[in-house]
Amino acid sequence: PLEITADTTLAATHHRRTLYATAQAVLTLDDALPAGFVCGVVRMTESAVTTDKTGNTLFGIDGDSDYSIADNGTYMAIEKLANGLWAVAGNVEAVGV
Repeated sequence: PLEITADTTLAATHHRRTLYATAQAVLTLDDALPAGFVCGVVRMTESAVTTDKTGNTLFGIDGDSDYSIADNGTYMAIEKLANGLWAVAGNVEAVGV
């Protein structure tokens, strides 16, 4: 696993890895990554861990939105489906909906 301690742009080094967010973090989706990119994120903090989908579509349980991991100690998976199209699953909640 890789530790995340601050805002992070997802990169090729995160592919097929589990990221442990131990502090508040915004995870930016980088559309330069290839389709099929996938990573998992575990929230290991009381602080928010959210996505930044700027310029992309991010589908989850509540449709196209940014998402946060709902609870400390829980998980979300992020996958790039195609250019500009991502999906998120797990214990997530939409941000700003």
